[in-house]
Amino acid sequence: MHFPARAVRSLVGLSALLTAIVDAANAPDLLDVGIVFPRENETYELTDYVPIIFGLQNADKATNLHLIIDYFIRNGTENRETFSHSKYDLTDADFSTEPYIVNHWRKVDTEGHFQVFGSVSWRLCDESGEDVAMARNSSNLSVHFEIKRGAQKIDIPTVTAAKISCSEWSGITLNVTGQTRRIPNSDEVCPVIVTPSPAATANPCRVEIGTAAAASMSDALHTSLCKGTNPPSDCPKDEDRSSKQLVVAVMATFAAVIGVVGFLNT
Repeated sequence: MHFPARAVRSLVGLSALLTAIVDAANAPDLLDVGIVFPRENETYELTDYVPIIFGLQNADKATNLHLIIDYFIRNGTENRETFSHSKYDLTDADFSTEPYIVNHWRKVDTEGHFQVFGSVSWRLCDESGEDVAMARNSSNLSVHFEIKRGAQKIDIPTVTAAKISCSEWSGITLNVTGQTRRIPNSDEVCPVIVTPSPAATANPCRVEIGTAAAASMSDALHTSLCKGTNPPSDCPKDEDRSSKQLVVAVMATFAAVIGVVGFLNT
């Protein structure tokens, strides 16, 4: 079955449906960016599509960072084969809601070992010279998982409700001071980022995605597939599509409210 590779922005719900669990160890002034799902070394039931979910905690700190997240999936125990490269430019994202979620459905319909390998890059001030300059830095993210028949079904609310710590490779923290510097001979400003003290470890596993929000993600996937060239058998009939499209349009207006961006790629 083949579906068109295209972006879909029809995820939704209410802000109460999506929450971040913040423990005492999480410094409230640090931006935490990481892979919320899948989880490190977990095994999931074989299915057509797997959600790849990134989360930003203290997301308002990402303003002015021109944050970019990109990733691909590696296949096999030696991770030699790569596929499903995706890139999210969050320069103009609205980070007013907490947490900010980026969800991507990927076609992973074979058994085996996989790795989500990504990178996060951001703008910052370079104050090492006589004049302040704009610089860009990046950090890598990684999560290994397995797809196997008979394993646990993908249940995002259950997985994200677990009180665990993610692997140290699944996320990063940035100490964004909130200060900016003006670049000489330019209208641009750069954000001041400093090394946190004491050192802090990211934990995207604090992000909890509730049942209603997860259902909205699944509904968005189904709606997208129904618009494809070979839609599933349970898609609405032609006469029902106009009403369905109206519902989706209304739902999409809530996407900015909960800070969720959704995509589908094959």
